[in-house]
Amino acid sequence: MNKWLIAFLFASCLCQAQNVVLNLQSQNPLQVGEGFSLTFHQNNNEYIATKWSQGKLFYNNGTSKTYDSLNFNRYLNIIEVVTNNKLLTLKPMGLAGALIYDTKNSGSVLISAKVDLETRFLLTNSVGQYLFASYLTTDKGEESRGFRIDELVFVAREEQVVIEEFFVLFRKGAWEHFKLNKSALSKLFKKDKKELQLIASDSDLDLSKKEGLIRLFQMLNKG
Repeated sequence: MNKWLIAFLFASCLCQAQNVVLNLQSQNPLQVGEGFSLTFHQNNNEYIATKWSQGKLFYNNGTSKTYDSLNFNRYLNIIEVVTNNKLLTLKPMGLAGALIYDTKNSGSVLISAKVDLETRFLLTNSVGQYLFASYLTTDKGEESRGFRIDELVFVAREEQVVIEEFFVLFRKGAWEHFKLNKSALSKLFKKDKKELQLIASDSDLDLSKKEGLIRLFQMLNKG
């Protein structure tokens, strides 16, 4: 079986699997199917994926389209799609969001949302009782991006930038900023800090780090 047939079969599986449903008109805008897991990103790299990946774009009219080569630039807040050997850069306006696959059962989900009067893509961190997401801001300007199209090879650029990460919570039909710390988690999930620390200790989570706090949020959010 040649590589193109394998790629076609894999793409067909992705198209048929309804593992993510995105509807911004709903009070519950994102639904993740059983057996599909959201990718947890521990770093703040410029691109979510380390290579061009298969993915799906969701549109505000309820339709979607699958692509073989897609990525998300977190610094510029744009989705990059390679189609017909040409690069398209897409901003949040007109899109409901995107799904970028790691495997057919896992991936990153982006939601187009207005936060502080600015429309941007939000990276989903947890789905459950609450919809929890994040976004980056940087001091990076609109210069040439860190990619090249040479047989569809993805090349990320290494550089030093000032990065600030913000967390947001979808509640009562709107997005609001959420300060990710033990006090905020205690108030949101109505558990005292000692109980949170016990849960964290049992799961070997370090609550002094962002990664540990996000993992704890994911655990509490399933309840």
